[in-house]
Amino acid sequence: MTDSIISSPQIEELKQHCGLLRDEVATLLAEHDHLIGTVGPNVVAIYATTIGVKEYEALSLDVEVRRLKATIEKVQAIENQGKMPNLEQIEAAVEDELQEWKAKVDKMLDEITASQKRLNNQMTGEESAELQKLYHSLAKKLHPDLNPGLTDKQKLLWQRVQHAYATGNLPEMRALSLLVDDIPDELDMPNQVEQLEKRCADLRAQVDSLLQKIADIKIQPPLSLKDKLDDPEWVEQQIAACKAKITMLSEQKNNLEAWLSIWKHKK
Repeated sequence: MTDSIISSPQIEELKQHCGLLRDEVATLLAEHDHLIGTVGPNVVAIYATTIGVKEYEALSLDVEVRRLKATIEKVQAIENQGKMPNLEQIEAAVEDELQEWKAKVDKMLDEITASQKRLNNQMTGEESAELQKLYHSLAKKLHPDLNPGLTDKQKLLWQRVQHAYATGNLPEMRALSLLVDDIPDELDMPNQVEQLEKRCADLRAQVDSLLQKIADIKIQPPLSLKDKLDDPEWVEQQIAACKAKITMLSEQKNNLEAWLSIWKHKK
């Protein structure tokens, strides 16, 4: 089948359409990566430093209650056998049994510490906007989905872009932007209508795919918590629930410590 001859204005219109779609893909890629690399971690950090600190307190108490319960159970089991319990040996055995729970407590504390550090070192609104603008520009030049013919050097540059964006390294992003000034924003477009139509179709498919991915990200954790964390009433409810659990666990801990203290004095 022979190709039909298409007038220059029609080809130029297709090229323009491809260019607009390409820019939309770059915009969506930037939004997608911003949600995953910035918004999501920020939501996690806010949760950890508000509700998470109370969950940590509750978990720490929960582990302490488990430790005391296990110690008392072992003491009673040994006494039921008519033997004299060795408290030091029992406590050492219980500590070994609770290593997994203690690791959870330590991990939660590390997450809270890292979250506080992240929030303390957030960029200003202007810096964040500049970072996203630079990322959008660099994505058009270096993102593999938009530039399938990247050289090895350009692929390495893209890896540096991703790392700089993920770490919020604005000076590095500025430097990388200067390094790729000689790379054109627009790819060479074919002059055949069929190829241009295919290019547009591929770009449209990328747009649809990214829109779906972004929609999915927004309804899944941690992004699904964003609106809730913006609601002071919801946050207060979660904190109140944690406080109630802390009160209950504190009472259990006091009772168990009292039992163990009485038992020690009877020895």
